[in-house]
Amino acid sequence: MITPELIITNSYLAEINFSQAGAAGQRVYFKDIPTLTPRDGKTIIETVGLEVICRTELTYSPNGAALIASANLATIALTLTVGSKERCFLIPCKSLQTTINGGQIRRFYNLPVNIVKSYVQVVDAGIAAGESVCFNFYYRERIKG
Repeated sequence: MITPELIITNSYLAEINFSQAGAAGQRVYFKDIPTLTPRDGKTIIETVGLEVICRTELTYSPNGAALIASANLATIALTLTVGSKERCFLIPCKSLQTTINGGQIRRFYNLPVNIVKSYVQVVDAGIAAGESVCFNFYYRERIKG
């Protein structure tokens, strides 16, 4: 079955920075991102697509940190939380890299991700202190009700 292309209306490049060298079992949570966590009580942000960005796609993060090498994507996994429940648990980050899967962005069905409870977990050493990995969240805004 051929999946229709994702029509991009909104995107946000979120960064996870490893302030210390990655050690197996370490979890690094996303910081609060107001764009992805509206506070008006009316708007819901629903993730419709996601890709990981490493040094292959972008040399430095928007904050100026060096991005991890593509090979190091195999050492981390992403968990997305909805509300307080971990819904997408330990997705191998290598599988979210568009340059190795035919340019395809991983799609989600309107997933209202709780960004501050979502995290990257290190499964094997290899990431140096100060390096980052970025995730491009493709999303849509919806008004409750």
